[in-house]
Amino acid sequence: MDRRGNIHHKPLEFQSFITEDGCATESLPQELEGFAGDLRMLLRSLNDFSEFSDDAGNATIHAFVGDLEVSGFAFAVILAKIRV
Repeated sequence: MDRRGNIHHKPLEFQSFITEDGCATESLPQELEGFAGDLRMLLRSLNDFSEFSDDAGNATIHAFVGDLEVSGFAFAVILAKIRV
């Protein structure tokens, strides 16, 4: 974009692709939600052991799980807007 606001390139077109492990871009929101659920289950399992019950670690993992869920939702919204 130049200083007058004119765009000198074509807008990017979204293309679905499949990664090396077979994950398609459309399934990424579900993959992120699944990963968040797996982390929650891991945290519950770790808290069963007294050696691993740490409030700072729990807060960090809960925050990361929340970020994954928000990212998955945001990615789903972006995909929906691109498809329209």
